[in-house]
Amino acid sequence: MFSEKAPCIVLERKYTPSPLEARWVAAAKSWKDGGNGDVKDIAPYCQLLVDTLQDIKRMLQLVDTLMKSNTTLSPEPDADQVLSVFVTTMQCGPYQLTVKEHVESLVAALRHPFAIKCPAPFESQLPPQSDMFDKGYVLLAAWAGVQQAARNKFYLDAGSGIGYRANSNQFWMVENYAGRGLPLDRAIFFEAKTVSGAEPFKDVPPELFPVFQFYNMPAPESLADGRNLLNMVTRLAQPVDFVSVKLDIDAPNIEDAWLKAIRGDGKTPTIYTQLIDELFWEHHFNFSPMMTCCWGGLVDMASHLYDSMRWFQQLREMGVRSHYWQ
Repeated sequence: MFSEKAPCIVLERKYTPSPLEARWVAAAKSWKDGGNGDVKDIAPYCQLLVDTLQDIKRMLQLVDTLMKSNTTLSPEPDADQVLSVFVTTMQCGPYQLTVKEHVESLVAALRHPFAIKCPAPFESQLPPQSDMFDKGYVLLAAWAGVQQAARNKFYLDAGSGIGYRANSNQFWMVENYAGRGLPLDRAIFFEAKTVSGAEPFKDVPPELFPVFQFYNMPAPESLADGRNLLNMVTRLAQPVDFVSVKLDIDAPNIEDAWLKAIRGDGKTPTIYTQLIDELFWEHHFNFSPMMTCCWGGLVDMASHLYDSMRWFQQLREMGVRSHYWQ
């Protein structure tokens, strides 16, 4: 029915969090209201992990199954209990249709649910600790979703690291999108760490050279700068295109400014939410378990787990398929 010559226009996109997600967001709010927003007292967090363990394991199982396909919609009868839902109304030529998609629930530490180690007595009741960079929770967009007739497919990454195979910021995205029916037309990477020679292009498959673009410079903060990643989105993309963006430069003030520009007032569509289909962000928020192991002082101290969850929910409510990153 659809083809590259007849892309679909999104008319409306509604987001409904799963009961699993709603339970975690409500708990995070109660921790913040009770003075434990940074989860320095980790016991309530770990207890909720134990209490929701079966639902989280089911979510991960469904994500794994869907990531091996080219769809985002699970046919399982319990899927809506553990996966959140987008319902999108589209105009595809003379046809108007409604499409349902699943996305992973926002739970736990805003990375793999088992990445944070819980102390006794919780540890023995939980699975082994996951690797901090385990992406088994991420449910990417797919060809059989609202992007089925996207004209161009762009991925832009601020904080990509160096080397196609040296870190998963590059190959994981490119290859998983291709495997899900969304082969990229442009993959644009920014990395501030200085590198020389051909190292950035090592291991890039020859067939990807027309797609691959690497800037060895920080993505400029100003949205008015033509080299700024979000500025580039507005000049490259049209609403009929598929656009995926990752923000991970370990500079909370700059990232927060970019996310505020994308989100706007959280209700009225911005130029960015009209263009960006999928977004990845490692939010360094005021969360004791991650500050002690990984983030140090590179943290948005004004935001707690609840606030970060609401960031992602608001982006999803505005139609952007948003995921936390590592």
